[in-house]
Amino acid sequence: MHKLRFLGLLLISIDASGHGNFSPPADPVLAASVMAGYTASNVESDTLWRIPGVQMGGETFGPEQGFQLHEATLGLDYANDDNVLGSAEISSHGHGGSNDLQLEQAFAGWFLESGEHALRLEAGKMKALFAPQNARHASAESFSQKPLVYDAFLGGHFTDTGARIRWQWRHDETRQLDAGIEVWRGDAFPATSGEDARNLDAYLRYRIHGRVWDVLFGGWYLHSQARNRSDDRLTSGHDHGGVTSVSDDVVFNGQTGTGGLHGEFDYALGPKSRITVSAEYWSVSSEGEVRDTTRLIALDGDYAGYALQGAISRGAHALALRYDQLILDNYVQGNGAELLAADAGLVSAESNPDRYTVSHNWTLAQGLSLRTELIRDRTTARLNTYGSLFLVWRQNFALY
Repeated sequence: MHKLRFLGLLLISIDASGHGNFSPPADPVLAASVMAGYTASNVESDTLWRIPGVQMGGETFGPEQGFQLHEATLGLDYANDDNVLGSAEISSHGHGGSNDLQLEQAFAGWFLESGEHALRLEAGKMKALFAPQNARHASAESFSQKPLVYDAFLGGHFTDTGARIRWQWRHDETRQLDAGIEVWRGDAFPATSGEDARNLDAYLRYRIHGRVWDVLFGGWYLHSQARNRSDDRLTSGHDHGGVTSVSDDVVFNGQTGTGGLHGEFDYALGPKSRITVSAEYWSVSSEGEVRDTTRLIALDGDYAGYALQGAISRGAHALALRYDQLILDNYVQGNGAELLAADAGLVSAESNPDRYTVSHNWTLAQGLSLRTELIRDRTTARLNTYGSLFLVWRQNFALY
């Protein structure tokens, strides 16, 4: 039975929105971003990044040494006078020297507004909105990497094909309630493609606006069903030197329940200064079986994670701090359980995986900034300390 544990934690972030705009744009908008730079890391670049104690997958990769195109995106949002809307986005995220373009989003929808209430229906390939940072690109954030909970439990980020319904109640100009249900095909981690695959989520959030402050808090739940799920990073086409730490013969069958709470607070200290705070806590229950070609064991995984983040900005400069940690407990049964658990990457390290990040963003000109980061990473058995320097460009273009 899925067990959800919720705590209130405080997290600070420069961008406290990023949950997907509710009202469609009045005019077509083209949005572009590029994030490129250099990472000086002592992480072995020819080994697939794995966090001991949890089965991973999706599009999550650790830091890579050298120059890289970390992100390049181009997106278009459009709505006509009948409130019919459409959105499409292509992107490239450099992993292992690969900068292949991919279709990240392409969906259509309809928007209806009546008094205090608004409704939005959408279908297609979309980035899920349930987790607060899932739909955000690194160029719009304070940090180049998402919190560890996204890497460990969502495969980096969650994009799938499906449909969603979003409802908003605007009590007045200072208070609004947003709710949504998303039903997915099941291609995205932690589910799998094919028969019996399933991803289904629901979320609720409430925002209060003040004269110089803004508060947002909410919760969500994701149910996923997987059949013969392996670490699909082994076959995704990304080059990591052919060296991996988990055999692609090891697969998981079962269901995963993931729930989270988050809260965010933003306060303007002055015309050009602000401080923002927010918190995320995730609880995950994974039940099923793990097997390879000759062995089978029962798995009951009980996981949790949180991120604590802090930022203050003044003028062209913003300094941000983040700490995130995972708590990973696995209970396995069956013949040779310890050996297969080790092969599946389910043996936790002696200490909980965690990471400290310090980031400085310097706005050089409109839409252009320089980001410097220092990271202390203890997500594997080896402590890694590394730094990054990125040039970040973001720009929106109104087509009319």
